[in-house]
Amino acid sequence: MKSNIRKIIMIVGISQTVIGILAAVIFALIYVNSGPKYDISKFESSVYDAKVYIPVVKDGKYGFINEDGEEKIPCQYDNVSWFSKVTYKGDTYQIALACKDGLYGFITKDNQTMFFDKEASEVFNNTFTSMMTKSGNVNDTYIFTQMAMVSFETLKAKYDPEWRASARENETEIKLKENTNGNYIYNGSEFNIEIEKKEKSLTTNDIKKYLSTNVTITNKGGTTTNIEYIPYDEEKLTIKLYDDGYIPFYNKESTIQGWYDKSGNKITIAGKFEVLNVRNNMIIIKNYDTTNGLNSIVFMDMSGKIYLQASEVEILDKGYIIVNDDGKQVIINNELKTVSNEYDRIVYSVLNELFTAKEVSGLTSSGVYSLDVYEEN
Repeated sequence: MKSNIRKIIMIVGISQTVIGILAAVIFALIYVNSGPKYDISKFESSVYDAKVYIPVVKDGKYGFINEDGEEKIPCQYDNVSWFSKVTYKGDTYQIALACKDGLYGFITKDNQTMFFDKEASEVFNNTFTSMMTKSGNVNDTYIFTQMAMVSFETLKAKYDPEWRASARENETEIKLKENTNGNYIYNGSEFNIEIEKKEKSLTTNDIKKYLSTNVTITNKGGTTTNIEYIPYDEEKLTIKLYDDGYIPFYNKESTIQGWYDKSGNKITIAGKFEVLNVRNNMIIIKNYDTTNGLNSIVFMDMSGKIYLQASEVEILDKGYIIVNDDGKQVIINNELKTVSNEYDRIVYSVLNELFTAKEVSGLTSSGVYSLDVYEEN
C-alpha cells in the first residue's frame, strides 16, 4: 500500500488540476447555458441527515448507504459524487451531483432530483469524460465530487464536502520523548520503552520508518532488549497502536511479529502474516502463506480460533468493509455481524477511491505499518 503522505500529496495535486480545468467550463455552463432554472433553492425542504452517505455500486449503478450500512438511496444512478453541505441564499442543503440515463443534475439525501437539460448534460459529460481520460487511476466518484464542488463555486454557494479522507479518523497513538542519549522513550504506568535512534544518514522516509533497531522494555518482569521494527513517526514522535492499546512490532527476517500489551508483556505470532489490528481481543491478520489453506484476511481470537475469513478488508473506526470470496463487499460491525447489503464496491473514502481501480473490488488491507511487510517485490 502506498504511504498516506504520498496519497495526500496526490489528492491535493489532483484536486488543484481538476478544479483549475473544470472552473471555466462549468462556470459558463451554469451561468450562460443553464441560468436560474437550475437554482438549487427550488428544492423542497428536505430532512437533514447528519450521517455521512457512502456511495455504493451494484450491477453498474450507484446509490448510497449511511455509516450504519443502511441503504438510503437505491442503486439507480450511472454515477454520483459524495454529498456536500451547501449554503445558498441563506439556506443549507445536502446535495450530490448525479447522472442518470445521460442526464446530469443534483440530488438530495431524500432523493429529490433536479436534472439538467440535454445541452447542459452534454457539457458535463464531455468534462467528465475528459477528466477521466486525464486522471489515470482516479475513479469516477472523486471526479464527480470535484465537478459538484466547482458547480457550487460558480453558484457562489458555500459548501462543505461530506467525504471521508480515509477510513480511519480515530486511531490511537502514544507520545514519545527524546532522552539524553538521543533515543526515544515512553514512560507508562505499567512499563517503559526505549527505542534506539536510527542512523541519521538514512534519509529515505520508508527506510527510516521500517529499519529494525534496539527496543528496550522495562516492566515488573525486568528489562529486555530486542532488535525489531516499531512503527513510530519520527516527525511527530508518536507510536501508532493497535486499537486495543498495544504497541506493534515485527521482525521481517524471523517472520515474527506481535505486540507489547498494556503491561509491557511481549506477545509473538510466528508465520508469514501481517497483523493489521487487534480490536476487542480479535486479531485481524493478512495471510501471505498460500500453503496454509487460509484466506488472505483472517479474524481470530487470542486462542487462535478463527471466526471469519475474507479476501480483503478495510478497517473502519467502527467495524470493517470486507470482500467475500465472490468478490462482493459488505460492511460488518465489531461483532463481525453483517450490517449492509452486498455491493460490487463501497466507496468509503477518498484514499480508497483514488487507489482502487474501478473494475477491481479490492481494498487497502492496511495495518499500522501502511506497508505489506511480507509481500515479495
